[in-house]
Amino acid sequence: MKTKPLTKTAVRVYEAVRAFIADTGRSPTYEEIYEGSGVDPNTVTSALSQLEKRGKIVRPVKGLIAIPGQPIPNPPIRVKLGYQRRTEKRKRECLTCGGDFDSEWNGNRVCKPCKTSSTWVSSQSNDYSTPGLRSA
Repeated sequence: MKTKPLTKTAVRVYEAVRAFIADTGRSPTYEEIYEGSGVDPNTVTSALSQLEKRGKIVRPVKGLIAIPGQPIPNPPIRVKLGYQRRTEKRKRECLTCGGDFDSEWNGNRVCKPCKTSSTWVSSQSNDYSTPGLRSA
């Protein structure tokens, strides 16, 4: 049975990985692969899986990408950026009062007037439900 040739995307990812290892002597992170190949981050994952199935790359340890027949590169350098809040400013419905408000980020679901109300501030509730949330 004849195997299909690699996709153009997989070839771009392979070339980016090979060049990165040759230049730096270490395994690239996913971010460095998609920066070097210009391929969408989600596509990098599927391209790496395709390359691994075809024997073009190996992953001897989690997070390490190597080329068969070449020395195993040093592990990638990972920089912890900390938690980065997704900023998606838009109108949202308040979970407490149901009114629309200008939300500053994706997790901001309660308007400022409701957050400063006595119901929200005092967490003393007889029914032990989350204070301020309206029932469905």
